[in-house]
Order: sequence, then structure tokens, then C-alpha cells
Amino acid sequence: MVVDIGTGTGRMIELLAGHAQTVIGCDRSPAMLRVARSKLEQAGLEGVELRQSDLCAIPLPTGTADLAVMHQVLHYVPQPAAALAEAARILRKNGRLLVVDFAPHEHEELREHHAHTWLGFSDQQIHKWFQAAGLQCTPILDLKDKLTVPLWLGLRY
Repeated sequence: MVVDIGTGTGRMIELLAGHAQTVIGCDRSPAMLRVARSKLEQAGLEGVELRQSDLCAIPLPTGTADLAVMHQVLHYVPQPAAALAEAARILRKNGRLLVVDFAPHEHEELREHHAHTWLGFSDQQIHKWFQAAGLQCTPILDLKDKLTVPLWLGLRY
């Protein structure tokens, strides 16, 4: 099972749906879930479930997901450590959590115009939170453009 946490428009589901039997997208916004539902229906994707939920209260049993994805979500979350712990909770043993977000930056306008709570995260910070959540962390890749976007992979041990 793949879980897209903070699915937004469902873009990650579009990319991952062909690689899993069950794909679930969770988002707290009913408006975003409507957008995702419409987009996924237009793409002809079946077997995808969308659920309204908070990132810190994912409506799934403990230890059920093979992969959880948080793509460009963490910088909006008031308590990122709690959100990562909740994502780790739903992972089965050897399950993986992929986090894609910004490295530390000084673009204050993202707070002002796009409601970012955090201006990125360091590898050290993510490693610490992953470890506290019972995940072994491996930075996979840094994508660099105007902002650096690291990909962190956590393995449930």
C-alpha cells in the first residue's frame, strides 16, 4: 500500500498509482480532495482512495503502509516532528517514508505569500526527527534550482 500524505492535487498519486495495488491519498482540505478526485478520474486511475484527515491523525492502522510520501508538505505543518512520527506509525517493518521538501533558505516571501510555516529543513533536523520516529534516514538526492529540494528516505526498522 502507498499513502500520499498531504496529497493536494493528487500529482504523486498519478505518478505512483501504477506501482501499487492500493493507493490512498490523505489531505485535510476538502477542496484539494475534490481537485484530486477530478484529476484522478480524468486520468482514468482506479483503485485510488482519497480520505480527509489531518497529517497528525492518519486514518490507517499501525504498520500497514509499504510506502508513505510527503511531497512539499512538511513546510506547511506546525509540528513537523509529530507529522513525521504519524507517518512512521503507519509504516510496516521495512516500510519507507519519502519526504521531499526544501532545504533551509531565506525566502521570507514564501511565508508571506504562500503560508509556509518553515523556511526549509536541514539534513540534521530531518535525521533527528526520523530517528525519534523509529526510522533510519538516508538522503537520496538534492535537486537544485532557485531553491534546493532534498529527498529524504526513512526506513522503518
